[in-house]
Amino acid sequence: MRDISPLQTRFVSLMESIARAEGISPNAGKILGFLMMQEEPVPFSELACRLKISRGSVSENTCLLIDQGIIRRVHIPGRRGDAFEVRQDASTALLERRRRMTLEVIADLKEMWGELPEASFQRERMQGLEQFLSASLIAADVLAEQITAQKDSQTEKKNT
Repeated sequence: MRDISPLQTRFVSLMESIARAEGISPNAGKILGFLMMQEEPVPFSELACRLKISRGSVSENTCLLIDQGIIRRVHIPGRRGDAFEVRQDASTALLERRRRMTLEVIADLKEMWGELPEASFQRERMQGLEQFLSASLIAADVLAEQITAQKDSQTEKKNT
């Protein structure tokens, strides 16, 4: 097995930081980052070895990423054990996760408004946050449309 390149190391570290900021296990971010940099599926044991994380953490975090629809388990002919790769629709799954989380926060904010006086600075601030979050949903919708259009274009090119 070869070592991880400096660029891969930086990308894995970036994804680890993003995962931490998103409230996801940093090791899930490391696994996703590593898999994103690989063209072929990566065996379970190689993830543990190359990322220097326990087999238990690889198991737990690959299950999490599979449940989120971001990676998938595959079989490599002639090899024992599981291997993993990033799903083609991982971006869509990540956007959908973000959308669900944002909608939950907006619902919580609106519920809290009911406990505040009409003319209060807290309510005004919560409304400002709700407007920001609503705008982020619109941006996510635009991005989802762009991803779909790009996939459709790639499929069209393959069929011609």
